[in-house]
Amino acid sequence: MKSIGLILTLAAGLMVAIATMAEASSNVDPTTPPEFIGAQPSGPVALRDMVSITADVIYLSDLFTNVGRNLAERVVAYAPEPGRQATYGVQWLYRVARYFKLDWKPRTARDKSVITRESVIIDSAQIEETIMMHLVDQGVDPEMDAELSNRTIRLFLPAESEPDIAVNDLKYDNRTGRFTASVSAPANSPVAQQYRLTGRVFRMTEVPVLVRRVSSREIISENDIEWQRLRSDRISRETILDPNDLIGKSPKQGIRAGMPVRLSEVAAPIVIENKSLVTIIFQHPFMTLTAKGRALQKGAVGDVIRITNVQSNTVIDAEVVGSGKAVVRAVELLAMNQNN
Repeated sequence: MKSIGLILTLAAGLMVAIATMAEASSNVDPTTPPEFIGAQPSGPVALRDMVSITADVIYLSDLFTNVGRNLAERVVAYAPEPGRQATYGVQWLYRVARYFKLDWKPRTARDKSVITRESVIIDSAQIEETIMMHLVDQGVDPEMDAELSNRTIRLFLPAESEPDIAVNDLKYDNRTGRFTASVSAPANSPVAQQYRLTGRVFRMTEVPVLVRRVSSREIISENDIEWQRLRSDRISRETILDPNDLIGKSPKQGIRAGMPVRLSEVAAPIVIENKSLVTIIFQHPFMTLTAKGRALQKGAVGDVIRITNVQSNTVIDAEVVGSGKAVVRAVELLAMNQNN
């Protein structure tokens, strides 16, 4: 008896389902294409105004939300090139919505959808590095660097691509340092794009530069320095190449990070300011005397500046030896007495 009741229950449920499907099919718009039947969204359709995609085509679901599972992957246009944008205006969008029987109407005449195709970017530095590797294989000095004529060039590859390039044809003129190269990307891809590039090879020099901006009152330390490769023909004779010419010095004016530094831009740090109190040290082979003085000039270690002895009101010349300290040696003191 239980089995007969179960069979009757299942049969009743099947009849209800068939009746429901029949009612739904009777409500279908007779103008709807057969392949769209059952694909209508269950909620309101909205426009996507800004979309990023990776495919090489644009799907209906890239433009509108809630289009239904059967319509989501309907192709409506080709995608823009990698790294580029395409803008679709209100009239075109409305025609697409009507064709696919979407319940959508534009809110304003300015409605639009901007599609951006994502990409992998290969910049000029990577291209130059790859070309230089091939030039070294041809015997070019590895201490040199390749530089493209167009340093702003960037290659935009499909987002799923490997960021590799292949150098298929490379010609180098040892006399002029110029090269031409045929480059393809993605490397070893049947759909790779070909690019014809030109440039030159330059000798490079390692130059110490500052890693941060250093003001005129700061002292440059070893931690403030890093090395940067620069074209030798762009380095002046006054450019500092030895980091010891930077360490312990102070900029005469603020120096920006990452820029070559000239010898004239730095000096020993000022340790005695003008009009500041100074300890004057009188050195003699048999004795050392000290006195208080007031600086008439500013000075760095090793500078000879004029100082007034506040007790005798005598003006003397003394060598700066440290912060607030200056030395007058016996020979110099004798010379001053003779002059007086």
